[in-house]
Amino acid sequence: MERLNELTLETNDTSSSIEAISEMRQLTKLGINGIQDNDMRQIGMMSQLTELDIERCDISGEGIKFLIVMPQLTSLNGGYNYLQCGDAKLISEMSKLTKLDINTNEIGTEGAKYISTLNQLTELDIGNNNILSEGAKFIRNLKNLVKLNVERNNIGDEGANYISEMKQLTALDIGFNMFGFEGIKAISQLNHLIELSIQGNEITINGVKLITEKKNLTSLNLGNIFYDTKTPELSQLVSQMHQLTTLDIENNNIGPEVANLLAEMKNLKHLNIAFNNIEKEGLSHITQLTQLTSLNVCGNQIDDEGAKIVSSMKQLLKLNIEENFLNEGGCETIIEMPQLTQLYISSNRIGEKQVEMICGKKNLRDIRI
Repeated sequence: MERLNELTLETNDTSSSIEAISEMRQLTKLGINGIQDNDMRQIGMMSQLTELDIERCDISGEGIKFLIVMPQLTSLNGGYNYLQCGDAKLISEMSKLTKLDINTNEIGTEGAKYISTLNQLTELDIGNNNILSEGAKFIRNLKNLVKLNVERNNIGDEGANYISEMKQLTALDIGFNMFGFEGIKAISQLNHLIELSIQGNEITINGVKLITEKKNLTSLNLGNIFYDTKTPELSQLVSQMHQLTTLDIENNNIGPEVANLLAEMKNLKHLNIAFNNIEKEGLSHITQLTQLTSLNVCGNQIDDEGAKIVSSMKQLLKLNIEENFLNEGGCETIIEMPQLTQLYISSNRIGEKQVEMICGKKNLRDIRI
């Protein structure tokens, strides 16, 4: 244990061992959950820490205040806690931070104002904090940011316009923010973007056209933008982006007849095509993507014959085939894929035999049944 410098503990109660952990002076990276405000005093005494992950703990400003004095801390993940505006003010005093994740808290617009004073930040996840367009107006002042997640903040077209002023961004998640064509028109002016997520906005097919012209993009999330109307133009436009290695078009009702267009995207390594009614006919086209290592075909009416088609993709390492029409035989076909390290197969017809088969697969490290 003397050389251990990185530790992640995932348990419901780590409070009982917090004293022993705090005495591990060689640690520089710590991930821990199951702790509360009164445990943070000892965490704060670990002056050597450079990275701290306290996501999904019961932490408020009473705990955050102990982190302000940590001289080496450059990365903090405080997502899914109870942080509010005043707590964001405390975080704004942590002048060494370059990476900050405070997603799914309650800091609001005023909290965003405090966070915007952390001029040294290069990466920020402030998603789901109800910062609104005024909060986006403050965040745009972070001139050193290259990666920003501002999803689910109701910033609208006005907020998207503010974010579009951050010309230095290379990665942006601005999904589910209630903006339309005017918002995506502004975002399309960010010429250095490599990764972009605009899922869950009403951007229209003309908005998609603007994005598909961005030849620097290698990762694109267009999920949930045409879920209530059939729009074959989506596949036609996206399939022209041959440079993409990651594509998410979940829940866009594309159907099996246009899935063949995606087969032209020979550089794809990660594809999410969940909830698109592609069925086995569409799957036969997807199998032509020989570079794919990760595939999500959840909710696509795939039966046992479709399972056989999927199983032919010998290069896949990660597969999500949940919520389909697999019987026990189809499940066994998928389970027997020897190269898989991650398999999500819940909400199919799985019996005890299939569960035993999954448990006996040493290659599987991440399973959902």
